Amino acid sequence: MKKTPKELKNALAIAGFTQAAIARELGCSPIMINNVIHGLSSSLRIQKYIAILLGSKFEDLWDEPKSPGRPRTIIPHPHLE
Repeated sequence: MKKTPKELKNALAIAGFTQAAIARELGCSPIMINNVIHGLSSSLRIQKYIAILLGSKFEDLWDEPKSPGRPRTIIPHPHLE
């Protein structure tokens, strides 16, 4: 992460945005916003929105997005076939 969680939270506060307000705008929980800021969860939508709010480029705030990884294998359940 290029900006620390503290730097991101301070920048949002200075710009007049709270995590709760961002969560309401995006239709998610404040905990999700906090988790993204702290790098515990990833959401390109939330990260891009925060970058827009701060008037910054995505790459100035966040590391490159991680690839989604390998696809999950779905194993059929015998009772659901």
